[in-house]
Amino acid sequence: MSVEDSFYLKDRTQEFLSFLFPGVDIIASPPKTNYRTNAIRVKNIVLFGQMSKGKTELVRKIAEEAVSFYGEKNVHAVHSEKGDLEVVMESIISNDKLVQLAFIDNFTLKEVPKSLISKYFSIRGDWMDNTGRNYGYIISIFGLHRFESTYPEFKSNFDGAIVKSVPSFSRYDKSVVRSFIGDKGLHDLLIIEEKRDQDPEYMSYSVFGIYGGLKVGLLKLDMASKNYLEPVVRTTSKLSFLSNEPSGDLDHALKLLQLQIRNS
Repeated sequence: MSVEDSFYLKDRTQEFLSFLFPGVDIIASPPKTNYRTNAIRVKNIVLFGQMSKGKTELVRKIAEEAVSFYGEKNVHAVHSEKGDLEVVMESIISNDKLVQLAFIDNFTLKEVPKSLISKYFSIRGDWMDNTGRNYGYIISIFGLHRFESTYPEFKSNFDGAIVKSVPSFSRYDKSVVRSFIGDKGLHDLLIIEEKRDQDPEYMSYSVFGIYGGLKVGLLKLDMASKNYLEPVVRTTSKLSFLSNEPSGDLDHALKLLQLQIRNS
């Protein structure tokens, strides 16, 4: 008996990829008008799953699929492991490739100011102003361990969900996941969870829900053969660290501060 025989849902991987990746003729063809328009498209996807369930590997494969579909010269794929929405936004806005794919992992672990949330929802205008182009495509994937602490502004703006694991004991999380993938999706997730430790084939399986949960299916994506997902971190101007050693700029600033203290 095949793996799929034990599931309620069908493998709809290609349907999901078609939903996620509209054709270049769609995203690069703004309407012709005699006034200023913004035809930049945005999709917000939630990727729900507990630790060690393969969320990052899944996004790496999605990035590889994006490169295969749109071409490497047209795709900019970035990843913030610490849920730093601001640095991801800066990376998108400063890049002029046609397709921007961003993975903001551990999104609920970092407090996001209201002003930054508001800024995110105007990212289309900021990107257009910076690139001078009124078309393109932004795919934002938000990695979550739970829904309870998710910001309300995002809860009502997710275009779809990929679920890697059964929610924990939170009734709220279960209700939100059920709204995306239904009871059959939860049933199939339980099978995936039970088999995952015994059969590595199950690591490639997830359940997705799109169009308000009206289309639900199995998503089967194996590990990427090449990593196109680039990590983004704050620069020293943001007082962030790339390693345990201070950078040259920060080290210089610290020495100046110590000199001022000695002379005061």
